[in-house]
Formats: sequence, structure tokens, C-alpha cells
Amino acid sequence: MLRGMASNDLPAGVPPVGVTLPPRGGRRRWVRLLVALTSSTALLGTAALVAAAAIVPPIGARRAARVAAEQEVMAQLAPNERILARTFASQRRWTDMGRESFGVVVATSEQLLFVGAPPTPMLRPREDGPAELLVERYPYAAVFTVEPRTRLGGYQRSLVLRTPTTTVHFFVEGRDWASALRVLEVSGAAR
Repeated sequence: MLRGMASNDLPAGVPPVGVTLPPRGGRRRWVRLLVALTSSTALLGTAALVAAAAIVPPIGARRAARVAAEQEVMAQLAPNERILARTFASQRRWTDMGRESFGVVVATSEQLLFVGAPPTPMLRPREDGPAELLVERYPYAAVFTVEPRTRLGGYQRSLVLRTPTTTVHFFVEGRDWASALRVLEVSGAAR
């Protein structure tokens, strides 16, 4: 008798054969809240991991960038120019989405020079070409000032270079701060 009947022809309260109905009232509120919190936490955790992968440099990027920068410094010097002081530093530029460019700041007899490697690209190019390096020159004849800056209780230290048109921050780690002050002193005396 039930075989010929459609499921909507059944009397009220009688389930079709083989179908189980969910318990009355559905899920409790706390179960729905727990599922929502778990989903939100997973989504936020994934977003945090992606952001960290975009900002934190790969292992060995700092060392490789500094080696390449020191080699390039020697190529950038004029024949009679000599290095008076140097320090390792990094920059965070908005054009690189705030990722660090590691390099070296050098006070020579004629200029203040920063040579650094741009951040490692998030997507590797198909062909590896020659290494691209950032070179910024500030001749002593030009108008600029350099001053030390310490923020966050000494955690973040930098040399701030100001020209009439721009401000550049060279971030220095704590172990390199003494050499950064030496660069500051030498460049001030040379001007």
C-alpha cells in the first residue's frame, strides 16, 4: 500500500521507509557557536600564515644579499675612493610591499652609499638572470642629513637619511649598531 504512495501522501508524523529524521529542534546553540568559532579560527590562522610567508624572508636570504652587496660595493667605488666605515642594514620600501631589502651602508671618502638586494620574489622567475641590486648614492656635496633613531625601547634602530625630497630609513640590528654609529660619525666629518 505504501509503495504506490508519494512521500507527500503519507499521513502527518509518519516518516518514509529508510529515512531518519533529525532530532527535533536541530543543533543546539553552543554547537553552532563552536562550529562558527572553529571555522573563523581556521580562516584567521590561514590568513596569518600567508601574511607571514609574504613578509618573513626565506632562510639564507640575508646572508646571500649581504655577500652580493659587499661585492657590488667594491665595483661602485671610484679609483681613488676608499671605504671609511660600513654597517649592515636593511630597508623596507612600499614598492616591495614592506618586505626587507638587505644590504650594506658604506661611508666612503666621497659619498654615502647603500647597496642592497631586493626582497626574494614570492614567485620564482622562469629564468635566473643576473642578480639585481639596489644602489643608492648620496655624495657629500649634496644636501642631506643622517641621524640615529631608536624606537620601541631600543628594539628598532635605524639611520634616518633626509634629503629635501625624501626620507630613507636604514634599519640596523643591535649587534651592528656600533658600526652604524661609526658610519654616522664618518659621514658627518666628511661633509
